[in-house]
Amino acid sequence: MKIVKRIVLTPEQKKAQRSRNVAIGTMLAVFVLTFYVATWFKFDPSAIYDLMRNQTK
Repeated sequence: MKIVKRIVLTPEQKKAQRSRNVAIGTMLAVFVLTFYVATWFKFDPSAIYDLMRNQTK
C-alpha cells in the first residue's frame, strides 16, 4: 500500500482558493445565463417584448 502525503494549505491559501472558486462559479453562472438568454432570443425574439409588456399592466 502506498502512503500518500497530504498538503495542508495555510489560511491565506485557503482564502485565495475560496475566492477563485467563487469567481469561477460566478463566471460559469453568467456563461450559462448568457447562452440561455441567447437561445431564448434565437427561438422567440418577441418573448422579451411580451414579458416587458405584461409587467407594465
